[in-house]
Amino acid sequence: AIGNYAFYMCMSLRGPLTIPNTVTTLGTYAFSYCVSLEGITLPTNSTLKTINDYCFRYCFALKSITIPSQFTTFKQYAFGSCYSLREITLPSNMTSVPTYLFQQAYGLSYLSIPSNVTTIEAYAFNNCAGLQKLRFNRATPPTVSSSDAFTGIPTSCIISVPTGSLTSYKNATNYPSSSSYTYVEEAS
Repeated sequence: AIGNYAFYMCMSLRGPLTIPNTVTTLGTYAFSYCVSLEGITLPTNSTLKTINDYCFRYCFALKSITIPSQFTTFKQYAFGSCYSLREITLPSNMTSVPTYLFQQAYGLSYLSIPSNVTTIEAYAFNNCAGLQKLRFNRATPPTVSSSDAFTGIPTSCIISVPTGSLTSYKNATNYPSSSSYTYVEEAS
């Protein structure tokens, strides 16, 4: 594990950093306030399973991170205020999008929600002002705990859902209003 606060406020740390493949957990605030950190690399054989609360919060320069396929759990605010985050591939094993996961990830333009995600918590995508397309891959809409989950996403953002799911997503509780957002069906 990389422990809690391990690199907290290492403001000159630039990277990209390569996380050893034996690390299974990134601790709470492990890289928080590493304001110059631009990238994290995880080997394809990485055993990382959990990114804890606030791990990369306020990593203003963080542009990309690829999450390994066997990864399962993000905790709240893991990427909160990562203003420059442009690319993140969410692993198919994840089942929940926690509170404030991408809060103020202004640079994020595209995000694909894996089909195993069954819940999306409050403010998960709060103020993702650059989001142009949000792709859902689950045939039935994941449960969204609060109408605030999508607060601050521009109305120009396209909501993409699997073929045959359009009506269920448009009518799902706490999803962006279909009168303000464009929903489209796309094959998986």
